[in-house]
Amino acid sequence: MLKYLRLRGFRRFAFIVSNDASGQVNEKAADAALAQPENSAIRVVDREHFAPTDVSIAAQAAKIKNSDADVVVVWCVGTPFGTVLRSLNDANVTLPVMTTGGNYSPVQLAQYVSFMPKELFLPGYPFLVPELIESPPHKAAIKTFLDLFRAAGITPSPGAAPYVWDPAMMVIAALRKIGPNATAAQVRDYLLGIRDFVGINGRYDFSSGDQHGLTAESQVIVRW
Repeated sequence: MLKYLRLRGFRRFAFIVSNDASGQVNEKAADAALAQPENSAIRVVDREHFAPTDVSIAAQAAKIKNSDADVVVVWCVGTPFGTVLRSLNDANVTLPVMTTGGNYSPVQLAQYVSFMPKELFLPGYPFLVPELIESPPHKAAIKTFLDLFRAAGITPSPGAAPYVWDPAMMVIAALRKIGPNATAAQVRDYLLGIRDFVGINGRYDFSSGDQHGLTAESQVIVRW
């Protein structure tokens, strides 16, 4: 997320962070990313915190309005995100906003149309932009995913289905390889041994040992 904003030319960041566990985790992750040499040009000009139960963050929005920030990064999920957007709008903050992919719910975002910023960015998934995928195996995986949802009469939720699909397909592959009586240790070892598994989110390789499988190169940023 920070890499995308940096490459877009943004340099002065304002952060709005919920003071719950998820907000703290995201803030620490952002700080770790900011400490990387490639992000040395980024300055955090304002950092605001709020409680998820707050019905307004007018004071925090006013501080951001008076800062020299050129982009706002919001670390919270769900209803509190709506509170943040409404308060920014009320304070006439017209800056682009980046938020976590946990807010990528079309149903949720549709409720915020009246106070939505002109530019709202979220981390997305390659299946959302199949026309941009060049790898034939990757395109085929996405097509299978979309065709099965279409056949079931269901639209895959961008904020939910992609988290589940590839891990489920890898577990199924493990059970097909080892058998239905596979132990937890056997399944774990199979997954950690994956070096070239193509899913809807990219090509998985667990050889790095970080247990992620994917790198930032598999991430896409979408605009609402």
